[in-house]
Amino acid sequence: MIDIHPEILKRYATGDCSPEERELVEQWLAHEEVGMKEEAADQHVFTGMDRKSLKKEIWREVKPAGFPKRSKIHIPSSAYRLAACFILIFFAGYLSYWYRKQPLQEQPVIERMGYRELAVPKGRKAKITLVDGTVIQVNSDSRISYPLAFEGHQREVYLSGEAYFTVAKDPSKPFVLHTANTNTRVLGTVFNIKAYPEEKVTTLTVEEGKVQFSLKSDTNKHLILTANQQGILEKERVLAMRKTDAARHIAWKDSELILENQSLKDITPLLSRWYGVKVTVKNRKIANERFTGTYRKASLSSVANDISQALHCNYQINNDSLTFY
Repeated sequence: MIDIHPEILKRYATGDCSPEERELVEQWLAHEEVGMKEEAADQHVFTGMDRKSLKKEIWREVKPAGFPKRSKIHIPSSAYRLAACFILIFFAGYLSYWYRKQPLQEQPVIERMGYRELAVPKGRKAKITLVDGTVIQVNSDSRISYPLAFEGHQREVYLSGEAYFTVAKDPSKPFVLHTANTNTRVLGTVFNIKAYPEEKVTTLTVEEGKVQFSLKSDTNKHLILTANQQGILEKERVLAMRKTDAARHIAWKDSELILENQSLKDITPLLSRWYGVKVTVKNRKIANERFTGTYRKASLSSVANDISQALHCNYQINNDSLTFY
């Protein structure tokens, strides 16, 4: 049984797939029986969907009004192949639409040893509500682990990446967030923390309430932060505090991308997470050039074009990659 991924279908439909991918799709079209094709699609491509409803909707779009239930006209096999291609293209487009319409919280969750772990891939975001009522919005390329039930004297969760927390108030049971190098302790507040493992700096931005931000290696070294203050951990041991506009640091949760006087080399990992693509800068002369821009639900090509115009460089988008040169 051939495993066909939605992205391959979309590239095949637009003529952008590689020769190997084209051969894979055409083998799927040529050698699988209709029933097998539906089963393979159900198991590998449309996991989690209401399959019957999806197929009915697709056939309503594909089949013209008044199409007879039975036909005695002989249709050549090549026509079946052509029809299959049209249906395949429609499936790919419908699948892309379906994914965009899904609620943010519907991401794969793994349960083990009393904990749930949510991993959000690049290009996606998620939203979860914990048993105590705490709401967490998780940014792309992030992973969060939390217990099925809060036991003991505090509520503990673990994060790698970036997330926005609206912590339910419970003075008797503090909420403690652990990252690789920091601990954040609150009773009930709203804050954002960014702690990607590949980045040297961890930042915590408070929108409401009061937060204790400390080193994991030495809890005596800590900051008390309030609204519109930001705690910064550099080089795993240096804590600093500064005033900031919290709204700019949490804009990502509302699909707003803010680039504020950032170098292109610092922008590339952000674009990679935001759009789920590999970003490369081939021209070293422009790597340290800075760019400012604010976007809301903008396409990758729109952002890349603005950057190229401002930095006087070229860019190319090819499948799942963006290159500046």
